[in-house]
Amino acid sequence: MLNISPPKQEIDHLKILAESKMAEEGIDQKFILEAEKTDEGKEQISQIKNDLMHQLLRDYSKEVMKEYADSFGREIYTNPDKLPTQTEEKKIYMEINTELESRDLSKINPEFTARYESEKSRQLVKYNKSKNSLSKSELNTLNSDVKKALEKEGISKINPEYQNEFSRLKIKKAKLINKDYSTRKLTEKDLVWFAKVEEQRTYKATDRWVQENKKILSQIKEI
Repeated sequence: MLNISPPKQEIDHLKILAESKMAEEGIDQKFILEAEKTDEGKEQISQIKNDLMHQLLRDYSKEVMKEYADSFGREIYTNPDKLPTQTEEKKIYMEINTELESRDLSKINPEFTARYESEKSRQLVKYNKSKNSLSKSELNTLNSDVKKALEKEGISKINPEYQNEFSRLKIKKAKLINKDYSTRKLTEKDLVWFAKVEEQRTYKATDRWVQENKKILSQIKEI
């Protein structure tokens, strides 16, 4: 779950927007002062402000979710209801593996294989041990570091050509049995979100604004 909590600057900005929208509707400062002379008027003004803030917070959340979806860069299935069953998927995968093996298309990236041992030797230096004397935990860490170092250079373990061909064949074979493996880009409409508007909020002692206010309070006491 993604927790969206606008910072204080954003809340202050939304309050200004709310006041601006109220003014556009003829509810300016003069109108507010006059209305707040009665308890009923105060309640009405407070309700209008709250409704506007809630709408602005909803709009803010939608914008954040859109940015999140865009930056996430994830692909999702176009028609989840038309995905093959486990049995069908197993058969499709077996057929693809057989076909790719017959074409001598390696699943492991040849460049990854060529660089792996030399990078492993380079990483091994920091252990000041021979490879055979490493513990199981150290060996796992070494292999992980090697993989990360190569991926950082843009060299993935899985052969990109194999991966692309596997995806193409998967979609093609699924269509033959009236199933769909096609994907599309994730959008904000695919994300389920809800809002919780806090009318009164309790801050933690470690929150930045609380810490800053403590400094201000200390300065006030000195005065």
